[in-house]
Amino acid sequence: KRGFVPLPPLPAKVLKERLYEEYHIEIPVIEWAGKLFLRISVQGYNTPDELETLLRVMRRLLNELS
Repeated sequence: KRGFVPLPPLPAKVLKERLYEEYHIEIPVIEWAGKLFLRISVQGYNTPDELETLLRVMRRLLNELS
Protein backbone atom coordinates (compact mmCIF):
# COMPACT_ATOMS: atom_id res chain seq x y z
CA LYS A 1 0.00 0.00 0.00
CA ARG A 2 1.04 3.57 -0.62
CA GLY A 3 -0.18 6.77 0.85
CA PHE A 4 0.62 10.35 1.60
CA VAL A 5 0.46 11.50 5.20
CA PRO A 6 0.09 15.26 5.70
CA LEU A 7 2.61 16.82 8.08
CA PRO A 8 2.52 20.10 9.98
CA PRO A 9 4.78 22.91 8.79
CA LEU A 10 8.35 22.03 9.67
CA PRO A 11 11.78 22.00 8.01
CA ALA A 12 11.45 19.16 5.49
CA LYS A 13 15.17 18.86 4.84
CA VAL A 14 15.94 18.56 8.56
CA LEU A 15 13.25 15.90 9.01
CA LYS A 16 14.54 13.82 6.10
CA GLU A 17 18.16 14.12 7.25
CA ARG A 18 17.36 13.18 10.85
CA LEU A 19 15.26 10.20 9.79
CA TYR A 20 18.17 8.85 7.76
CA GLU A 21 21.16 9.85 9.89
CA GLU A 22 19.74 9.02 13.32
CA TYR A 23 17.39 6.14 12.55
CA HIS A 24 18.49 4.78 9.14
CA ILE A 25 15.01 5.40 7.75
CA GLU A 26 14.89 6.53 4.14
CA ILE A 27 11.45 7.82 3.20
CA PRO A 28 10.27 10.56 0.83
CA VAL A 29 9.34 13.87 2.45
CA ILE A 30 7.45 15.77 -0.24
CA GLU A 31 6.54 19.43 -0.50
CA TRP A 32 3.55 19.94 -2.79
CA ALA A 33 1.18 22.88 -3.22
CA GLY A 34 2.69 24.58 -0.19
CA LYS A 35 2.11 21.57 2.05
CA LEU A 36 4.36 18.86 3.42
CA PHE A 37 3.72 15.11 3.16
CA LEU A 38 5.39 11.88 4.15
CA ARG A 39 5.08 9.25 1.41
CA ILE A 40 4.47 5.85 2.94
CA SER A 41 5.05 2.80 0.73
CA VAL A 42 4.76 -0.53 2.52
CA GLN A 43 6.07 -3.59 0.73
CA GLY A 44 5.91 -7.31 1.51
CA TYR A 45 9.36 -7.25 3.05
CA ASN A 46 8.49 -4.52 5.59
CA THR A 47 7.81 -5.93 9.03
CA PRO A 48 5.25 -4.72 11.58
CA ASP A 49 8.18 -3.80 13.85
CA GLU A 50 9.59 -1.51 11.16
CA LEU A 51 6.25 0.26 10.84
CA GLU A 52 6.03 0.67 14.62
CA THR A 53 9.54 2.13 14.61
CA LEU A 54 8.55 4.65 11.92
CA LEU A 55 5.50 5.72 13.95
CA ARG A 56 7.50 6.06 17.16
CA VAL A 57 10.27 8.03 15.46
CA MET A 58 7.84 10.31 13.63
CA ARG A 59 6.02 11.13 16.88
CA ARG A 60 9.34 12.06 18.48
CA LEU A 61 10.58 14.15 15.55
CA LEU A 62 7.26 15.94 15.01
CA ASN A 63 7.29 16.99 18.66
CA GLU A 64 10.86 18.23 18.37
CA LEU A 65 10.55 20.01 15.01
CA SER A 66 7.05 21.52 15.18
